[in-house]
Amino acid sequence: MRKIIIDQEKCVGCGDCALICPVSVYTYSPPPCQTACPINTDVLSYISSISQEKFDDALASIRQINPFPGITGHVCTQPCEKECLRGEIDEPVAIRALKRAATEYAQGSQHGKPVSMRGRGEKVAIAGSGPAGLIAAHDLAWLGYKVTIFESLPVAGGMLVVGIPEYRLPRKIIRAEIGQIEELGVQIRLNTKVGKDVTIDALFEQGYKAILLAVGAHESLKLEIPGEDQFDRVLDAVSFLRKVNLGNMDRIHGKAIVVGGGNSAIDSARSLLRLGCKEVNIIYRRTIKEMPAIESEVMEAEREGVKINYLVAPTRVLGKNGRVVGLQCIRTELGEPDNSGRAKPIPVKGSEFSMEADILISAIGQKPAPLFQQGSNLAVSTGDLIVVDSETLATNLPGVFAAGDAVTGPASVIGALAAGRRAAVSVSEYLGGKGLKQNRGKMMKAKAVSEDEIWWGTVPKSGRQKIRQVSIAERCVNFGEVELGLTGASAIGEARRCLGCGIFVHMDVRSCLGETCKLCADTCWKYAISIETKG
Repeated sequence: MRKIIIDQEKCVGCGDCALICPVSVYTYSPPPCQTACPINTDVLSYISSISQEKFDDALASIRQINPFPGITGHVCTQPCEKECLRGEIDEPVAIRALKRAATEYAQGSQHGKPVSMRGRGEKVAIAGSGPAGLIAAHDLAWLGYKVTIFESLPVAGGMLVVGIPEYRLPRKIIRAEIGQIEELGVQIRLNTKVGKDVTIDALFEQGYKAILLAVGAHESLKLEIPGEDQFDRVLDAVSFLRKVNLGNMDRIHGKAIVVGGGNSAIDSARSLLRLGCKEVNIIYRRTIKEMPAIESEVMEAEREGVKINYLVAPTRVLGKNGRVVGLQCIRTELGEPDNSGRAKPIPVKGSEFSMEADILISAIGQKPAPLFQQGSNLAVSTGDLIVVDSETLATNLPGVFAAGDAVTGPASVIGALAAGRRAAVSVSEYLGGKGLKQNRGKMMKAKAVSEDEIWWGTVPKSGRQKIRQVSIAERCVNFGEVELGLTGASAIGEARRCLGCGIFVHMDVRSCLGETCKLCADTCWKYAISIETKG
């Protein structure tokens, strides 16, 4: 019996063992963190560079895949960390924080003008400058296409700017990374709404050969309860956060209620505190287990003083003299799963009660605004979502594609980036005359490793490095950034917690030549591999 032992503390995933093995004992397979990333970021490479104090190399590695390391380093929902095998030992590696650290401590790689490929010169129009539109513009411009983004808002960035509060995502980060896109030659036309200021047909007449609709989901769903449209200070989360983020919201005093359990609800609640509200309540009709908001954001909201009332649903908006004064509610209990797969909230008879409020924010969901679709014959589904081919993201209109929240409904920034990248591939293939379903490689998935094939060395426990934050007393009086990231030294220490796992899968233990070969062990410059032969 032969046994391959890999010391995780030493292995850096360089791949030399796979290259040198004469009988293909090893084969490359991305680590779980990489396969969990919607845009397939090479997590191991940049974390390995940080562990060696090479922040410039780390940033260069990230930007090979992700042109927005600063943005995602602040607000990514970090699906990678949920799959991090370090979490089975103590705590997952702080992958998002390390991405941010690469942008903050690199000295050279972050500078310099991006260079696009030469060749193709067809014009492509993109409606929307949110994450899906921006990454599609980046990829297409890099390929040599002439890209123009049409943005209905007075600022570029879509929901990155008007949906996410500045205490989570500083505007200077957005401006800097959009500036990199513009340096590739992308033009951004603000205050121009596709479907109103310029039609799809007009864009084709102006010489655009393909159009991508990445307009997001900027219209809030209604509560559909009495009194919702009767009183002042009853706002939807999209409108409220837009006013806040554009500096058009006055200070608010008194009590506030937010209805909903998603990120918009949490962002609204924390923003209300910063605007002067003395008491902020969230009501959510399910439990924390079903709450879709980012767990860490929920925790921070509660630390700041937001009270979350679970198993409560609204039934009527209460008002007096034209202004909201409260909300009538009813308690709920959970029943069988509904169409969303979550337990359905069922009202409990006789449990009605009222809550006082000087302002009420509805944050129960969003959908695309239907205006741009009028007169275009664009196929839409329930909720005004754009209907697309599931693989190519092509709509029913020739040369028109769609991606992001306008197709899926509200999702994550990283999810929108993945959709925008897929759309860019389809647009490029369409303009190149290739079939849209050709040449689409499948993302490699990590294979399971049997315990009797590869053995990992013992790993001592070591918790995550502390991420600096502004104190509760200081943060709630303004919209300054709350999370300050890792110091350079703590980033290096955190990177060194990475196990380098899931990189090579032992395919056939019987093919190993054992002691007669040992090329992998002899080649390993980190002395991470040893071979044992028994019997």
